[in-house]
Amino acid sequence: MGTGTNMDFLTIKYGPDGEVLWIERYDGPGSGPDWAYALAVDDAGCVYVTGGSTGASTDFDYTTVKYNPDGSRAWVARYDGPASGFDEARAIVVDRVGNVYVTGSSSGAGTRADYATVGYNSLGQELWVERYDGPAGRDDEAVALALGRAGAVYVTGSSTGSGTGTDYATISYPTGGMEESPKSEVRSAKHRPTIVRGALGHNPKSEDGFRLCPAALLDAAGRRVMELHAGLNDLRHLAPGVYFVRSGAGARRVVVGR
Repeated sequence: MGTGTNMDFLTIKYGPDGEVLWIERYDGPGSGPDWAYALAVDDAGCVYVTGGSTGASTDFDYTTVKYNPDGSRAWVARYDGPASGFDEARAIVVDRVGNVYVTGSSSGAGTRADYATVGYNSLGQELWVERYDGPAGRDDEAVALALGRAGAVYVTGSSTGSGTGTDYATISYPTGGMEESPKSEVRSAKHRPTIVRGALGHNPKSEDGFRLCPAALLDAAGRRVMELHAGLNDLRHLAPGVYFVRSGAGARRVVVGR
């Protein structure tokens, strides 16, 4: 409990003999409750703390804080979900080059609580966000994640099934955040990319013809380049090359030409 700041993140580093080396507190912009849930340390001795923190006008947000080995704060990254509701990170990992991945539960726009996994670079800049809403469209909470040898991110937790109650749900994302799936359009379109020049058309409806699927255009490294709206999207500002349209649970490859 902080002085006049409600509950804050509190991180303490101890030496080999248990002596306190440094203590750092983080009070969010809303000066309301801030709860730290997970911590990671990289090879350089930097400390990463994540959890949920009260925003100035955004309810509870994912909040990730990086401290240098001496305890000085390097950066703070916050993620507010599409509903600006209750968003709380529960797990964190750091890869060998300093990229940071967090996951937890985040209020969706009309989907209640969803998995939300966020990737940051070593400077705390957001690289990608992936959300998962289970088949029942109800509460889904990710509680753990791990990195694979090829850079894949594995997320697991509990998800409400369709008529099955609460189930385990585990998702694999390759580097860049696109979800891996046996039915992924990335696989079926691997040798048949769509070639576009100037503009890309997007139909936001899912295969059932009713549910709207938001879409984004990713570059070859998996970085989000732009959001796609219904109809034609102007691509003339993009460099020619290979991109991916990420929509729903799959992705398709497109080649942007001049």
